[in-house]
Amino acid sequence: MTASRIDFSALDFLLIEENYSSRDMTGEMLRGFGVKRLREARTIEAAMRDIERRPPDIILCDWMTRPTDGLSFLRKLRADPAKPYANALVIMINEQASSDHIQAALGEGADGYIVKPFRPATLLDHLVQAITGQKTRPVE
Repeated sequence: MTASRIDFSALDFLLIEENYSSRDMTGEMLRGFGVKRLREARTIEAAMRDIERRPPDIILCDWMTRPTDGLSFLRKLRADPAKPYANALVIMINEQASSDHIQAALGEGADGYIVKPFRPATLLDHLVQAITGQKTRPVE
């Protein structure tokens, strides 16, 4: 499946990013792909409240959120498979390209891993991979 065959407007996205500039830039990229339903959270705690009310289809989560980090969030999200949000697609975003970080995220159930900074084409590629169930290619 290619990006042109995915109706991004039909999917519900949640972007977890505490940095306003990064959140704004990533949101603009997503809207450029046709995303219409985009919710944003600055903290993991705010994101969990939002997720429990209405589980998204796809979550983009920055690893370096505070006080709870993205990896802890991923563990919590995947902890109870009976929860309606447990199977949401999750793409972890991080400045670290180390194999330890990548393997930790994928090992906890991330569906993708993107290294900052990234271009729109990189984000789109990782979204398509996650939606179609392909393995991530973490480094540009």
